[in-house]
Amino acid sequence: MSMYPRGQLLLLYLTIVQGERSDKWDFCGCHWADWESWSSCTETCGGGYAQRSRKVWLKKIPECTQFTDCASNDDGWDFQRCNTNCFNGGSFIEYGTYYGYCSCVDGYLGDCCDTIVTCGYPGDISNGLVKGTDYTYNKVVSYVCNDKYNLTGTSSRQCTLMGTWTGAAPTCIFAKHCEKEPCLNGASCIDNLGFYTCICTTGWTGTNCEVDIQPPVVNGCSGNLFVFVSNLTKQITWLATTFTDPMGTSLIIQSNYDNNSYDFPWGDFTVQYSATKPSNGLVSDCVFNISIRPNPCKDLVAPVNGILICNGWKKDYDHVCMFACLSGFSLPQEFNSFEWYTCGASGNWLPKYGPNECVENESGLTFGDPVDIGIKDCRDVSQIQLASNYFIEKLNSSSFSAVCKDNPNDCLPGNVDVLCR
Repeated sequence: MSMYPRGQLLLLYLTIVQGERSDKWDFCGCHWADWESWSSCTETCGGGYAQRSRKVWLKKIPECTQFTDCASNDDGWDFQRCNTNCFNGGSFIEYGTYYGYCSCVDGYLGDCCDTIVTCGYPGDISNGLVKGTDYTYNKVVSYVCNDKYNLTGTSSRQCTLMGTWTGAAPTCIFAKHCEKEPCLNGASCIDNLGFYTCICTTGWTGTNCEVDIQPPVVNGCSGNLFVFVSNLTKQITWLATTFTDPMGTSLIIQSNYDNNSYDFPWGDFTVQYSATKPSNGLVSDCVFNISIRPNPCKDLVAPVNGILICNGWKKDYDHVCMFACLSGFSLPQEFNSFEWYTCGASGNWLPKYGPNECVENESGLTFGDPVDIGIKDCRDVSQIQLASNYFIEKLNSSSFSAVCKDNPNDCLPGNVDVLCR
């Protein structure tokens, strides 16, 4: 007969904690039942665990009613690792008492290293194709472009551990534009990626060298002409100007003279030829000047102790002068104080000669006037001004008054040339 007729069997269903037998073990008459079978492993690979449990027998008395009256919770359970296998060269790494994980080699992932890293199809490219059918880790695909297209970017990409392709897909750009001969008018064509460049010949511009920018070409444009003459007019013939267009289009040519010869009077004249190209509106000109002047005379010299006074404006057309003496001096008897000297078209002065010096006298009169105008010192600007004023006054009342009347803005004392010795 059992000494524990009312014994009871307790099975622990509580959370496992670390512990030892209770100090009531003997009092409660505790003893273990056999371990039950191991449970199935929690994982089929990559490290799982199995467990088993056992019961405890104890007296059925008020002081002994639960498992922990005999032992701590963890004494009723047992655990062990199971299925620690890793695929594809992976290694199982343990940590803690019952736990671990698979450390996969490059190219595999997952709890059991049974999943291959793949980047998937990298995608098509326009005007080209992808070479390669293996899209797993470390594999490489390459790109090629269709005929007449150039590849821009990286020609290959590799699958990484992250499951992504390195870099970016390249592009295929058309690079054979020049085969269609887009450049016109003798231009050179240069192929570029996605576009072409036309190197135009002279006179053309535009994307395809289709725009005519050639102006008319001037041939035989005369230079400026400066001619001295003895007569009032001079027949001048110059080099005839012509125009051409290398592009072969028609030109409209105009000139301000009917032909390349004309009878010019004294003066300055502008000859202009102009050619207009109707196809592009460009204009070319030939412009030159023709200057006709009477022959110049040699410069007169002021007499000693005297003054030479001349107009300082338009001297190349009309050059008139007069002589005078300083106070206390007079012209030699053969010269007249009121006589005008003028430069003729022949290049000679009329009268031909002027006085070389003024002679000292006691009258102190100058210019043949009974009144001395007070020119004593050539260095005195105010006295020189007297000579300028006198010259303008006499010139306006002389037979050469046109020198003033035709040039009223120039016929001023400040424009008179005074030489004093």
